Amino acid sequence: MTFDISAALIALLWAILTGWRVYRLARFHQMEEYKFNRFAAWWFAQRERFLPRQAVNAGAVTVGLCIVLGEGGAVLPTLIALVGGGVAAWLPAEVEVKKAYVPTARAKRLLVAAWVIESLVAALLIFWAASAFESDSVRIGLAAVMGLAVWFLSPVWLILGNLAMWPLEEASRQRFVRMARTTLRRIHPTVIGITGSYGKTTTKNFVAELLGGRFRTYATPKSFNTMLGVSRAINADLTDHYALDYFVVEMGAYFPGEIKRICGPVSYTHLTLPTNREV
Repeated sequence: MTFDISAALIALLWAILTGWRVYRLARFHQMEEYKFNRFAAWWFAQRERFLPRQAVNAGAVTVGLCIVLGEGGAVLPTLIALVGGGVAAWLPAEVEVKKAYVPTARAKRLLVAAWVIESLVAALLIFWAASAFESDSVRIGLAAVMGLAVWFLSPVWLILGNLAMWPLEEASRQRFVRMARTTLRRIHPTVIGITGSYGKTTTKNFVAELLGGRFRTYATPKSFNTMLGVSRAINADLTDHYALDYFVVEMGAYFPGEIKRICGPVSYTHLTLPTNREV
């Protein structure tokens, strides 16, 4: 087995492993509303998210075995790098997953962009870094290090993929919001906004239940409380409505100006009910 074949196998392995981790992390990027700063804050909030101990230990053992046991050929260190790489990548897991991930159209576009970026980077780094030494075992060990580094940086590929897709997503977002605004202008209900630090969903449900006894009332489903979430609810559930008295909207504020942004599609807000005095 020549070194070029070994490097190609290692690059392919890490591209696949990194792609799987990118997929697992995409749900958290989606939960943070595709805001790279909020996603980065989530990533660095816990050490195990950005530096899993098991992966570091397995990676170090893999590189050491490649160098110590691989002198005289490329077959053994290649096998060690492949098996060790798989162990290093599969030991840690995002344990915060509570339900199956169902990617939206935007999430799928983000994943494709992130996969393309990480695959190119993995191939370039591994072939470049592994050409620095003459010993096959050292070069394969170095290729394993670079592959593991690409895997560790999985959140970065999501962020870069998001930035690459930003022009397309921004145009789609504006169209989505315009559709929601047009629907509300046609129906013209009284909009009640519920916001606050806690109790938003419960308060929204109470208000909708009280009003629903006498009036035609619709409330945003579940915990949809962002601008895109509210717009999605309008476009999905109100497009075919021609008469509605009250629209009860849950509004979440994750950064300054968020409530104002939500009021963009909800352009006929007549009443806002804060759930506590902090708002």
